[in-house]
Amino acid sequence: SIARMAIDNCFADSWGQEGLGNRDRSLVMLGTLIGLQQPKELKNHIKIAILNGLTVREIEAVLVQASPYVGAPAISSALTAAVEALREAGLSPDTLTAEEKGLL
Repeated sequence: SIARMAIDNCFADSWGQEGLGNRDRSLVMLGTLIGLQQPKELKNHIKIAILNGLTVREIEAVLVQASPYVGAPAISSALTAAVEALREAGLSPDTLTAEEKGLL
């Protein structure tokens, strides 16, 4: 379909550019999706980031770094998405979301 071709070209163009490796691209994507408050897409990109070599600690650091810039609502959604993505990837199974801790 035309829509599928457009998506494929968009990602091929951006992810295929020289200058950044996939690990660095993942860092950019995580920060962007946190700021745009896109938790569903963030979950997907956290899993991609893990495949691209990011550690749980580095993903946590991205969330901490973004916090003062994006605000509490955005970071709250991002934290929940991150916990869910890490659980689904088999990492950090005991970490609780703010909602599960009774904070929301």
